[in-house]
Amino acid sequence: MQIVRSSLAGQNAESAREIVTSLSGSHRFVFEYLAEEVFRRQPEARQSFLLQTSILSQMDADSCNAVTGTDNSQDMLEELERENLFLTSLDEKQRWYQYHFLFREFLQSRLRRETGEQVTVLERRAGAYYESHNEVEAAFLQYISAQDHESAARVASIFAADYVERGRVEVLHRYLNMLPAETLRANPELLLQNGNAHRRLGEAGLAVTSYEDARTSFASQKNTSGMSRALTKLAEVYRAQGNYRQAETLSEQALQAAPLDDHTARAEALMALAKATGFLSSMDRGRELA
Repeated sequence: MQIVRSSLAGQNAESAREIVTSLSGSHRFVFEYLAEEVFRRQPEARQSFLLQTSILSQMDADSCNAVTGTDNSQDMLEELERENLFLTSLDEKQRWYQYHFLFREFLQSRLRRETGEQVTVLERRAGAYYESHNEVEAAFLQYISAQDHESAARVASIFAADYVERGRVEVLHRYLNMLPAETLRANPELLLQNGNAHRRLGEAGLAVTSYEDARTSFASQKNTSGMSRALTKLAEVYRAQGNYRQAETLSEQALQAAPLDDHTARAEALMALAKATGFLSSMDRGRELA
């Protein structure tokens, strides 16, 4: 009813009758037809605003200003809401807004059709805006949409460890799968957290693969602290499987790889070694290492 009303606005009686009698087919088809009718009657500046901001799943004036390069987005958002142009306010203060999902799909389709490469530019602007405001998950998704995988990996490394600690491992695993394999290989910290996610999901074999890949990548970067942490994680997996001898060997390698001034890596390696050695040799030696 809302889109029919908007489509009929300003039409004479005969044109209105033609529009109403022509309504048929799927809901999406009807929506796209009527959305086109509404869109084409908007001023050029408003059309441009609608298209450019359609890349945002949720938006406020600042994010819209960043994407469009304007400074009047709050006025535009309030006008769109007032005129029922498929924009919904998400809070009482009228700060955050969201397009109706079908209207947003219509706008995005038109944006890609009309502007092509500009979509990537807009996506990167949005990603940079979210990153600068510490909205790292939103930034990650915008960079993924822009296929800027290097930037996506950079922001993923900010929240990956926190997501593991908070138990958001399925979300993290899904996000890391959005990155190309070569991007992951160039970011061993993400490989390490991917291994942690697999462990939390009970996928020991995949965890071992991720940890081994992380160790290889750290070694290629001559990052001995990273190598030590990857070896310690491998030792923990093997110890959990009851393979204490392999766990002891890996823990010793982790301790040897850890730089003397990296106290965290050394402590983690020592604890892993203590648990394996305490089971294999003596609890006294295990306590000493701990």
